[in-house]
Amino acid sequence: MRKAGRDIHPDDLPPLLGWEREIWELYELVSTQWRVGMGGAVGLDYGPFIRLVDDKGFDLAFSLELLKAAEGKALEGMHKGDGGQSGQD
Repeated sequence: MRKAGRDIHPDDLPPLLGWEREIWELYELVSTQWRVGMGGAVGLDYGPFIRLVDDKGFDLAFSLELLKAAEGKALEGMHKGDGGQSGQD
């Protein structure tokens, strides 16, 4: 929407489902836990995330699905313009 020349209005966003804030907070807690190879970051270490999810009593499969979506976008951003040399096969 910003590309269309206007700011994002709250009405443009989907309704909150009640879990977004807590999942985002979990991501922020584990965002320093990147596995790194010769080509840079290759993925998050899921161990700390799994422990936090368990402590919160969240559904693990659903939480991992959300984490993997965030992780994928973060990796795309980190490796944008690296010519595919992200260390991932």
